Amino acid sequence: MTSPGQQGDSPMFAPALDGLRIRRRGTGRPPSRPDRVRGDKAYSSRDNRDYLRRRGIKATIAQPDDQWLHRKRRGRAGGRPRPSTRPSTAVATRSSGA
Repeated sequence: MTSPGQQGDSPMFAPALDGLRIRRRGTGRPPSRPDRVRGDKAYSSRDNRDYLRRRGIKATIAQPDDQWLHRKRRGRAGGRPRPSTRPSTAVATRSSGA
């Protein structure tokens, strides 16, 4: 599958995988989901990775340095720190009326 003009290869990633049929020996319907997909940096977009994750396909795709550094800057939680789920350790004290 090719894209028209200078649109690039990445927009055709999902349609190409949707049309994929893996040859099988013997009878039966051919599987349409590969175990793993390999790609170069052109296919490392978030949409492509989300598509693969939804279908349960493992990806081996190189990442451009700017994407890797951006994700590293965002941290483990992907942006804002997660709110604490631990109960507050502050203890309310009562003053005795003496």
